[in-house]
Amino acid sequence: MFKRVLKGWIPFVSGVLVVTFLMSLWQGEKVDWGFVITFSLAGLIGTFIGTVLRKASKKE
Repeated sequence: MFKRVLKGWIPFVSGVLVVTFLMSLWQGEKVDWGFVITFSLAGLIGTFIGTVLRKASKKE
């Protein structure tokens, strides 16, 4: 199950990094690493919840 969570999380984190970097370039500011960490953790939690729900629905 952990591998499945990581498979869904890695592309999400990559997207967050790219979007954050592009936003910082667009606004002419430094990269907000707090934003990256917050959204990455939120994506990890959401992916984990989705994986658990999918696994629970398959058992029924």
